[in-house]
Amino acid sequence: DGGEMHGCTNLGTMIANGIGVPQDNAKAVSLFKQGCDGGEMHGCTNLGIMVERGIGTGINKEDMLNIGKLFLGVGTDTNQENRTDAMKLYKQACDGGDTDGCENLKRLSH
Repeated sequence: DGGEMHGCTNLGTMIANGIGVPQDNAKAVSLFKQGCDGGEMHGCTNLGIMVERGIGTGINKEDMLNIGKLFLGVGTDTNQENRTDAMKLYKQACDGGDTDGCENLKRLSH
């Protein structure tokens, strides 16, 4: 709340993993986005992972097959949108110096 974006990312990680608080993937996504929007590159990477995997983003069990196809590089419109969003976030993280963001971007680019 005080504007320290690294805190948003750390809190998002704790909430995503249920460390000291109830697990809430949607809240974690929101915190990672807040951190990313504030220039915290690990927040961008974490948000990219959540978006790519459909965690906390409203994807239901019926979409799991399509998510599996995404990992194989075969996408429906919804999965292509998730993949595109994830790649944008990974690029932002990579451009900011986060090596995990660079590796994830490279993996998705192939």
